[in-house]
Amino acid sequence: GGGGGGGGGYGANPESSFLFTMSASNVQGAAPPAPPATRGGPPAPPAAPIGHPAPPAAPRGPPAPPAASVHSAAFNPFSSDFQHAASQPMASPFVASATPMDVDQRPKSAVTSDPVQTVAILQHPSGSWPFNPQFAKSVHQPFERLEQASPTGFAMQISQDMWATALAIAFLQTKCSERKAAFKLMEQKARKWLVKLSSVEIATQLITSAIDIFK
Repeated sequence: GGGGGGGGGYGANPESSFLFTMSASNVQGAAPPAPPATRGGPPAPPAAPIGHPAPPAAPRGPPAPPAASVHSAAFNPFSSDFQHAASQPMASPFVASATPMDVDQRPKSAVTSDPVQTVAILQHPSGSWPFNPQFAKSVHQPFERLEQASPTGFAMQISQDMWATALAIAFLQTKCSERKAAFKLMEQKARKWLVKLSSVEIATQLITSAIDIFK
């Protein structure tokens, strides 16, 4: 009776019997469980380098020398080197003028072997010549002789530059006559200057008096 009761109890719970049967079948047909995953897994491959490595920094040059002290010998205003440098003439910051330089400012050694060129160098831009020892040397005459031969008796006062200009024309005509083409413009300019200060007659008489000096 107890077995029947037990069988009756088993038969009385068909739902429980079905669940038990399904659980057993599942156990028999199920795949084996996967092995537990390890933390971290296999080591990761090293990362590829990014770009090229930076070149080493260039070595720095030698340190700059210390700045000279204002109290050093190079800047000592009482040193001989400083006083020598201070005594030297400084170059002019101005550009040389493009206008013709006045004869009196030209070098006194401007005498060449060419007589026409020697006289031409001393001519003023106005057309006149200065009466001085340098001019006397250019016309191959002693300065004292030209000074003593200065003409008198004219209706007007003859300046020294007028006399020098007449002497220059006379020298070119008498001593450089074969170079007429070389000094033609020079002579014309000088004659115009003489006439402007006096007259045609006085200029002609003055040149005639000058020619006598070179005869």
